[in-house]
Amino acid sequence: MHRRPVLLAISPRGVGFAVGVAFRCFTSTHAAHPLICSGSAVRYFPRNIVRVFGLRRVHQVPAEKPQGPVKSAKALVLNAGSSSLKFSVFNVDLRRKQDMAELNQPCGIQTANAMLLATGQVSDIGLESSTISYKAFIDDEQKFSTHIHVDDHKGAISEVLKLLRDPKLGVILDPAEIAVVGHRIVHGADKFNTATILTDDVIKAVEDASALAPLHNPPNLLGIRVAREIFKCPQVGVFDTAFHATIPPENYTYAIPLQLQREHHIRKYGFHGSSFCFVTGATAERLSMKRTEMNAIICHLGNGASMACIKQGRCIDTTMGLTPLEGLVMGTRSGDIDAGVVTHLINALGMSPKEVDTLLNKRSGLLGLTGHSNMQAVHAAADNGDADAALAEKIFVERIRKYIGSFLVKLEGELDALVFTAGVGENSERIRAMVCQGLGRLGMVLDTTKNTGASGVKEPAIISGVHSRTKILVVPTNEELGIAMQSVAAVGLIEPMLSPKEEAKLLMEAAKRRAEESVNGEEDEHMAMAVGGPKGVMIAASNRSEMTDSSIVEVGLMYGILPRVSKLGYFRPVAYHHADKRVNLMREVFGIGDDPETMYGVTVAQCSAMLAKKEDDKLMALILEKYQEYRQRHDFVVVSGLNQKELPQLGQDLNIRIADALNLPMVWSTDAGAFPSAGMTVSQSILSEISMSMLPGKQLKHVEVAGVVVSDLHRSHVDVIGDEVQAQLKESKIDVIATQIDNRLRVRTLREVANVLGADVLTGHDALDTHHVGRLVVATMQVPDLLKYILAKSVEEDGGHQKVTRNQIQELKAEFKKFDKEHNGKILLEEVGTLMRVIGREMTDFEEQSVMAELDKDGTGKITFQEFLLLLSRRQEEPIPGSAPLVVTHISRIDVLLSLLMASRSQAFPKIAGVLLTGGSKETLPESVHAILAGLDVVGTPVLIIPLDTFAATQRIHGLHGLAPRLLPTAKVKLQAAQELFSMFSSSDFMERLVGGSSRRRDMTSHLFQHHIFLAARRQKQRIVLPEGDDWRVLVAAGELLARDLCDLIILGDRQRVLSLAKKYHADLSKATILDVKGMSWVEKDVMVETLLKLRGTKGMTREKALDIIDQDANYFGTLMMYLHRADGMVSGACHTTADTMRPAMQIIKTEPGASLVSSVFFMLLPERVYVFGDCAINVDPSAEDLAQIAASSAATAKAFGISPRVAMLSYATGQSNTGPIVDKVRKATELVQDLITDPEIAIEGPMQFDAAVDPEVAAVKVKGGASKVAGQATVVIFPDLNTGNNTYKAVQQSTRCVAIGPIMQGLRMPVNDLSRGCTVDDIVNTVVITCIQASTAKARDVTPPQ
Repeated sequence: MHRRPVLLAISPRGVGFAVGVAFRCFTSTHAAHPLICSGSAVRYFPRNIVRVFGLRRVHQVPAEKPQGPVKSAKALVLNAGSSSLKFSVFNVDLRRKQDMAELNQPCGIQTANAMLLATGQVSDIGLESSTISYKAFIDDEQKFSTHIHVDDHKGAISEVLKLLRDPKLGVILDPAEIAVVGHRIVHGADKFNTATILTDDVIKAVEDASALAPLHNPPNLLGIRVAREIFKCPQVGVFDTAFHATIPPENYTYAIPLQLQREHHIRKYGFHGSSFCFVTGATAERLSMKRTEMNAIICHLGNGASMACIKQGRCIDTTMGLTPLEGLVMGTRSGDIDAGVVTHLINALGMSPKEVDTLLNKRSGLLGLTGHSNMQAVHAAADNGDADAALAEKIFVERIRKYIGSFLVKLEGELDALVFTAGVGENSERIRAMVCQGLGRLGMVLDTTKNTGASGVKEPAIISGVHSRTKILVVPTNEELGIAMQSVAAVGLIEPMLSPKEEAKLLMEAAKRRAEESVNGEEDEHMAMAVGGPKGVMIAASNRSEMTDSSIVEVGLMYGILPRVSKLGYFRPVAYHHADKRVNLMREVFGIGDDPETMYGVTVAQCSAMLAKKEDDKLMALILEKYQEYRQRHDFVVVSGLNQKELPQLGQDLNIRIADALNLPMVWSTDAGAFPSAGMTVSQSILSEISMSMLPGKQLKHVEVAGVVVSDLHRSHVDVIGDEVQAQLKESKIDVIATQIDNRLRVRTLREVANVLGADVLTGHDALDTHHVGRLVVATMQVPDLLKYILAKSVEEDGGHQKVTRNQIQELKAEFKKFDKEHNGKILLEEVGTLMRVIGREMTDFEEQSVMAELDKDGTGKITFQEFLLLLSRRQEEPIPGSAPLVVTHISRIDVLLSLLMASRSQAFPKIAGVLLTGGSKETLPESVHAILAGLDVVGTPVLIIPLDTFAATQRIHGLHGLAPRLLPTAKVKLQAAQELFSMFSSSDFMERLVGGSSRRRDMTSHLFQHHIFLAARRQKQRIVLPEGDDWRVLVAAGELLARDLCDLIILGDRQRVLSLAKKYHADLSKATILDVKGMSWVEKDVMVETLLKLRGTKGMTREKALDIIDQDANYFGTLMMYLHRADGMVSGACHTTADTMRPAMQIIKTEPGASLVSSVFFMLLPERVYVFGDCAINVDPSAEDLAQIAASSAATAKAFGISPRVAMLSYATGQSNTGPIVDKVRKATELVQDLITDPEIAIEGPMQFDAAVDPEVAAVKVKGGASKVAGQATVVIFPDLNTGNNTYKAVQQSTRCVAIGPIMQGLRMPVNDLSRGCTVDDIVNTVVITCIQASTAKARDVTPPQ
């Protein structure tokens, strides 16, 4: 009879009651119901009570009430040897956040997510002297050891199972509690690079690899077969060699005939993978680093020893090779040895191969040098004067140091951690000290005191000195825990508390029942969150082409919602994988700081597995649980459905079911208008798609459809199609948003190509997002011919598209007729792409498919010759913006590379997207070329390198033509296009209905601020003058401003120099006005001179002096342009002092009415709020009157930028708590400013300390006398002097790493803003945009100077 446990959930107060319950259970059901106590109360029971009643605590139960699926799972780890069996049982806690993206990497492991329940070993299997040792960690550690007789591994596992189920020592009640069995497998050859579920095919592959590990794989397989018979749960193989699968070919290939290597799989494989896997994760966790960003050298020093070189979390080299014999000196293995020694032993000494193998593997190493295989014994012998032992220590250490040097070179000197692990590494302070001796110049300094105390530690310990650039650590290894964690990850395990259907049914029914039963809106708070609560919308796509990127619509929708809610979230019910690129895109673009692990429900793999097992209800329950938990922290959540690449057969149906489960309205996106069905018009195709997928019916009866986005329409179709479809959907109350094709979204950036190829970037990193790839040029010809070819193609093409001349029309007609199979003057639209290629015109798959939507007006699927010519001419008129050729050449053609880089500096040579070197890597590129590239990096032409050959590289790039260009977080122009498209074609009414009653945003966040200022600048474009045309940063910023259509620009400087510098840095200034002051006509100069004389004549200005100033001082010239209303604002200071920038403005523009001085503010863009700091740059020691003016100006500036002005006048005391010169000055300024402010929405209080101004909790203590409109919620802070303000803004910026925009000048009639001389391109862009808004505000207030 199966025994069911009686569970006592006991608090310490309930011990007496529990004893009574236990007694009754014991006397009536003792034989059938073992007692299990959960919680911490077991320690309150007297030990005799514990023993009498058999109480035991299996593991700590969390204080919170568990909901949904069980959050832990038991994993059994087996390591079967030829005559032994090691085993461990772990309880893996699945509640803790896990970085699953890294967990699925060969080195991905979490170190703090499991608890060891039991461990042990069966030894001497098959012998009379077999023994079994066992430790259980129930309450206290309990040990057990006895002699047994087991004939084989099946008997050994049966004995282990008896112990695991023992009433006193056991940790499970039934084998079914084991959720997964993880097996250590020594060799996976080159077939496995991660933990793998053991199917019959996988087991066969392990058998095939046995020749590479004849002593290990066969017993591993024996353990697997027996475990599969006994345990019916998934079995997972964790391979020692898998961790090293990321080693590149140049590091794993031996210099012997390649044919021999390939036929017999002879190469470096590496071992100790489970240990390296675990230690990599533990080290990263100890250093608070992402594993994918960590470089480390790990020394696994035990009886078997090896090292691994870790670059960005992945192994790039190791010391062991085909077998464990290569590499370090070990207990009984020789490690590295001249291969000639083997043949010498055979030929000269007559030893057999087997004898040589035994000698090198079992009689060498420390044993051969000293007679001891144990390092402790070697140390003892050396301490007693044994010279051989002392020499052995040195040999052991020097081999390690040799590899440290080698690995350090591979890491290019960038080393985060040197790690010691395993028996010797963890316990021998002497070896660690000897290894680290003299490494200080390489950035590794050992702290001798820490080193002495680190031996035998149970947790990772840092033993490096305070001045050590590289951290040195001792990290205890735990291969069994690593195997357990990888096994759980491999099966995507979440063990349900109930059966999947019961669990899902209860959860879903409870949610809907509470929603239906709620009366007068008085719902339970928790269930309100589950059913109503924070609002959201699900967006899903039913796109017909892989050329349509559904993320564009999602980004546009997110931008539209962003200004309307306080905290916007993003959630994917089914993510492509744990490191979902869509989630990463939204996190980076919208500044969502949530843990990525919380932003999705399940992975596609997990979803597929559950659907295959018909566990649909379990799937919905898991998604619902994670979504509910996530949305409690947000005001509005955009939920992203599956797209056409993810579960293509089930995507639409599953999206509807998910929307129903989450109780969300849907916005549906479709490209049916761009790719209509054969025989249908565009409108018919769209309506057909909607009818099949979306209109209320059996599938969608519970789901509200809020809107339909019809994307990628030709611009001539947008209004017509939108109206036609909207009319058909009027009764269904579904909004239709029709958007046109935007060429900015059709470009493919060089970064996209680099990512797909996995290319290393040698130079031009900053240009990857601004260089757009057009056609490929494979450079196999000589340099003169190559340059001539590129120039000729540039002349032939117009904006990247080839012209159709009159002389070609007859030739085109002849080719057209070849495709006219019915001889009726028409060809099938599907053949247009082929015809294009026949006549030598490049056409992407996207363009080819778009033809159907644009030209198939009668729904026949055919096109006439005249329509074909119109297509060619339109392609000439509508080029993909900024696309340029990517030149591909082999690494041996350094002449091509250097010639192109030099040619790119010439204005006569056309722009190229970049140069791709094939057949090599950073390491194989000559050092001399690296040096040249480092010096030429300012050219800005990106150079990439990949190991693929030229043919394979070009094939992979051509393969991109069938896929949509990616939307990357760094692609500013594309992101802006997505934002504008949605903003242009969606109505504000639609957005308001969508957001509904969500919590409205009160304070301006940093991301919203940037969104707001860029949108405002774009809507009311201003003309800004940039006087510093000879600074490359200004020109690059100008190119970005123009590309994003944020303003009109006037750039001052020598035209040829400006254009040359712009070309050098690949800045497109074709839309800018470039003015060469010295080259201006006398008539134009005379206007400027007369204006300056009129304004400054009484101050000693003469005609000669005025002419000299205009010729020599660009800041004066730019300011005069503003005065004459030829420009709306000016930004300078990148290479001028603040005085040089501001002096002309003070003399010519002057202060606005009511302002007595010019002051400045900084916009401090912290994540949750934007603060205005003033004055931090201009006024050194302002008077009370000046402070009042600064406060009034700063409040007006804040309001102009959408920030609710709550102004705190800062001092070192709050309220009336103190007096003194500064406090009194601030107090007086606070009184004076009240007379300057007439706007009732502006609140000003002071004096106040900074913490009381911004922290509500501090304000509640320090601010007395009733409610304050400012304390604890200030948005504008005014500092008493420049010293305080300047230091505070820099301290905040450095400590929080926030963006600080400024100084922004205020008080002038027209805006002039000063840049820091150390400004970045982004600083300039931000400042120009701010200046645009100031200019627009000045015009609206009519304070600009009269002409």
